[in-house]
Amino acid sequence: MKKNTFYLVVGCIALALLAIFWYSVEVHIRFLVEVAFIIAIVIIYALRRTVTDIIEDERTAKISEQAALRTFQVFWVIFCVTWSFDWSKMA
Repeated sequence: MKKNTFYLVVGCIALALLAIFWYSVEVHIRFLVEVAFIIAIVIIYALRRTVTDIIEDERTAKISEQAALRTFQVFWVIFCVTWSFDWSKMA
């Protein structure tokens, strides 16, 4: 898979996650977003390993490392907020 195709697929996955988030808020299922996010990460990781035209240097690796770190930090904040949020009061 080419790098641009990979980015398009990741964008589609992000849109699907947005739709799943909306649906989980509508039907008050808090775990749906968390499970979908973890599945999306696994899918993206598996797809990333199939990309053929990757050229990385130290700078690119460092930027990717920082981006991954920030992504996990945001995920855990969202995970803890949704875990402690009382969805029954949304109606």
